[in-house]
Amino acid sequence: MDARDRTYDERVSDYFPAAAPEWRSLAPEFVAVKTLARLITYAVLTAIATVPTWVFAGWQWGVGVAVVLIAFFAWRIVKVREWCRTYRFALRERDVLVASGLLSRTLVSIPYGRIQTVSVEDGIIDRKWGLANVTVNTASSQDGTIPGLPADEAAALREELIQLGVTHAIAL
Repeated sequence: MDARDRTYDERVSDYFPAAAPEWRSLAPEFVAVKTLARLITYAVLTAIATVPTWVFAGWQWGVGVAVVLIAFFAWRIVKVREWCRTYRFALRERDVLVASGLLSRTLVSIPYGRIQTVSVEDGIIDRKWGLANVTVNTASSQDGTIPGLPADEAAALREELIQLGVTHAIAL
């Protein structure tokens, strides 16, 4: 079987040959939230880049910049669903795993004993759909963020990670 024929979960599970973890996905509503957020952001960025170009270099250059940016941003918006599908997390016996990435895959393992803070955040658009993001911070530079969880599940995950962090705390 060719590596391209396998699913994302199968490819990420290659990192764990002994026992593949039970991956949990983001809420399906997160696709709509991420798409809307990108539409707003990209519209503003296109305007910020196009208007000065139009004024200082002429309308032909302004239209050219707008076309290139719209094409690039459209591609990014089309890939939102696929990007959301690749974002996974798993709670294992001693650590939490966060896997993401469409073109470049990232897998972060955060030992429970190293967790310093766990925060739940939501923005205006997230709140509209009842979603929240969980961020796990450690003393290292490699923190983990799990976006697009239902707000009640995010709060429960935060409490579970805090409890696991206390249980597995490493004495200094």
